[in-house]
Amino acid sequence: MRRDKSNPKREFFCLRLDGSVPSLEKLPNRGVFAVYDSRPSRLIPLAPCFVVQGLSELRERLKPLSQSDTRDVFVESAESEADLTDWDYEHVVWQVLQGIETIKGRGDRITLRRVRAAIERKGEKPGPKADPKQNASLVAVLKELATGKLLKQVSLQKPYKHASVSAKLSPFCWKFYQFCTLFRASSPSEWQAYNVARLIRERFGFSFPDDLTAAEEAFRRGKAQLTPEERQWEPFRVRCDFRQL
Repeated sequence: MRRDKSNPKREFFCLRLDGSVPSLEKLPNRGVFAVYDSRPSRLIPLAPCFVVQGLSELRERLKPLSQSDTRDVFVESAESEADLTDWDYEHVVWQVLQGIETIKGRGDRITLRRVRAAIERKGEKPGPKADPKQNASLVAVLKELATGKLLKQVSLQKPYKHASVSAKLSPFCWKFYQFCTLFRASSPSEWQAYNVARLIRERFGFSFPDDLTAAEEAFRRGKAQLTPEERQWEPFRVRCDFRQL
């Protein structure tokens, strides 16, 4: 038995079967065992043959392997399944580190700055943040406008006023039209595709199918903002500001 104690959370060792299950009483036992038929590594990520808890269950699962052509198995012991090595993740980390070393070797400072910026980014999306309350009020207004009402005929909840809603409605519809054009989703059926519907709900507040008429009205109003010149170069007609989408 060869042991690897490089990580304090887990122990990794090779177990020779030789036609029978060896004594397991002196094995490193942290509670959970993952068994591999070959040695995993960052270069060659593997999934374990099985994961068991306790020596008795390990002994039972090793019996069929000991009677096969398998001579060596590699065993990892940890306190829980969550503490076992995620070899797919380790492979990704290894690739990233190797990639950074390659970039450094080329002296590519611009790309290194991009890598540093990606690491330091806090996960917030650039551009203006969606306001759920404002979006909900605009969706409600669009629903009424879709029935043929004029904006001044639409009932508004406090503190919203018709002038402020009018100022917000135009850019809202334009951004929705930009989004739909960017994702090539220009019909209600395309808006309801799972990933598209989720993004639309997060960014604009439309919840389908209840808000389909409001979304159609927003799309119509956004499209109406195209200039005559822009209408001529379909489909590349929208001046998309990707940072705000």
